[in-house]
Amino acid sequence: MDEGTKTKIETLAGHLIEVKKKEKALTEYRRKVEADICDLLPGDVDASVKAVAGNLEIKVKRGLDYKVDAEALALCPDDLAYPVRYKPEVDAKQYKKILEMNGRLASLCQTFITTKPSKPSVEVTICPE
Repeated sequence: MDEGTKTKIETLAGHLIEVKKKEKALTEYRRKVEADICDLLPGDVDASVKAVAGNLEIKVKRGLDYKVDAEALALCPDDLAYPVRYKPEVDAKQYKKILEMNGRLASLCQTFITTKPSKPSVEVTICPE
C-alpha cells in the first residue's frame, strides 16, 4: 500500500473513531430522553399514549416482546402450538457446504434461497504506540 493511501486510511479511520464515540454518546442521550418522556406519560403495558406539547405531538407506544421456549413447546400437544409461527432461517454454513458440493441439491437450494451483498462492516481499533 502506498503512503498516500495509508495516510488517507489513517485519516478516515480517525474520523470513524470520533464519529462512533459521538454516535454512542448521542444514542445514550436519546435513550435517556425517551425514558424521561415515558416516565412523564405513563400508560398500560401494551398500549399507546399521546400528548401534545406546543406544536409537538408525542406518542409513546408500549408493547410486549414475545419469546417461545422451544423445549417447553415441544412438550405441549400439537393443538396448543397454534399461536407459534416459525420463520425459516438459512444455515449459512450448511448452505455454503451444499454449494461447494455443487450438483442437484445445490441447484434445488438456489431455487428458494437468494443472496445479496450485506452492508460492509468497518471496525477500527486504536493500537498502542
